[in-house]
Amino acid sequence: MRQPTERVRRSVLQGLRNAARGNGQHPLAEFLTQDVRWHAGHPLGTFEGIDAFERDLWRPLRHAFPDFERRNDIFMAGVFAGEQWMSATGHYFGTFTQDWLAIPAHRRWASLRFGEVYRLKDDKIAEAFVLFDFVDLMRQVGCAPWRSGAGRETLAPGPATHDGVLLHTSASAVTDVSLHLVRSMLESLFEPDRASMAMERFWSPDMMWYGPAMIGATRGLDEFFRSHQEPWMTAFPDWSDALEAPFFADGHFACYAGWPSIRATHEGHLFGLAPTERTIDIRVMDWWRREEGLLVENWIMIDFPDLFLQLGIDLFERMRELAVEREPQATGD
Repeated sequence: MRQPTERVRRSVLQGLRNAARGNGQHPLAEFLTQDVRWHAGHPLGTFEGIDAFERDLWRPLRHAFPDFERRNDIFMAGVFAGEQWMSATGHYFGTFTQDWLAIPAHRRWASLRFGEVYRLKDDKIAEAFVLFDFVDLMRQVGCAPWRSGAGRETLAPGPATHDGVLLHTSASAVTDVSLHLVRSMLESLFEPDRASMAMERFWSPDMMWYGPAMIGATRGLDEFFRSHQEPWMTAFPDWSDALEAPFFADGHFACYAGWPSIRATHEGHLFGLAPTERTIDIRVMDWWRREEGLLVENWIMIDFPDLFLQLGIDLFERMRELAVEREPQATGD
C-alpha cells in the first residue's frame, strides 16, 4: 500500500478548509464517504454518516464561531496496517459568539486546538478520530475546570521550520528514519525511571513539548520531566501503550494516535487528585518533528474530559458550576 498521492492530499485538505469556511458550493461528500464514522472526544462521541456529522457537530460549531477559520500546522499522510491514513493538528480561530456544549461564549476571538487522524477509503475520509482541547477553550473564557499545569498554557505554535503541511509524497528513506527514531524513543519511554529511559539519545537538548491545557508547554528534557513526565509516572506507574494505535511517518514528521492508546492505573496524585486505584484507557495523539537524528518538537493532545470522567469527575459539570458563579447577580429596583 502506497502513501496517499498529492492529488488525494490536496483534495482532502481543501475539503477541510472549505468546510471550515462554510462554503456551500463544496459539499462534505467531496472529501467524506457517505457512511463516514466521526469519533470525537468527550462529550461529543461518535457520529455515523455525513448527515449526523453535519447536524450534530459541524453546524453547532460553526454557529458558535460564525467567522470560523481553520489553520493546519501539520498535515501529513502515511500507511498503517495496510491502509492509507492522514492526520492534522492546528487551530480553529473565530469569534466565540454563541455558547457551545455549555461552554459560555465570551463574544471575543478564541482559538480551538484540534488533533485529527483519518482512515481513507476510495480517496476519501471513511473514519476520523478527533480531539479538541475543550479545557483550553474553557480557560480562555474564564471557566477553567481544573488548576493550571506546571507547563506554560498558551497557544501552541506550528513547526519552527514552517513546513508541516506535506502535500508531496516524502522519500521513503527519510520517512523510515523518522519512524525508526520515534519507535525507538517510545520503546524506551516506558522504562521505570529517567536514567533507564536515556531520552538524551533521542531528543535535542532544547526540544519543545507542546502539551494540552492542564499540562502546558515545556522546553528541554529537564523541564519536560519535571513538569510532565515525572508527575505522570507518579500518577500512573504502570502506564503502557500496549493498545494498538495508528502510527506512521511522512518525511521528517511522525504521528501516533490511539483511541485509546494508553492503559494505566491511577495509583498516585494527578494534578492534585488523590489516587482512585481505577484502571482507565486514555486517548492520546502525538506528532513529532525531527532534525537529523534527533527529535526537536512534539505536539500532544489528550482527551482530559474523558480521562477525568473515568476517575469520577465531570470537567464539564465543574465548568458549568463556575460559569453560573461568574454570572452577574440580578438586582432589584
